[in-house]
Amino acid sequence: LLAFLFNDFLLFSTIKTSSNNWQSQLFEPKSNLQLKLYRLPLLLTDIVIANEILNDHTLWVRAINNALEEYQTTEKLILTDKALFSITGKTNL
Repeated sequence: LLAFLFNDFLLFSTIKTSSNNWQSQLFEPKSNLQLKLYRLPLLLTDIVIANEILNDHTLWVRAINNALEEYQTTEKLILTDKALFSITGKTNL
């Protein structure tokens, strides 16, 4: 199982054919490695991580949740700016 973390989603896949050196082929431009979607991508906005014990894991979870909140805030600002621009950017001819 392979996981790819993108800016806004997490993608899980498997290797279609067994290969001993798939690690070296994974990011090669001329690789013939084929991947199969394992499940539908998970949007990062839908992921919630929780833990009760304060340790390194909890600090890591807090950092991820803070990044998620920052991402959601930025997305809202972008959508608001686009909406305002579309309202104020229209001109009458």
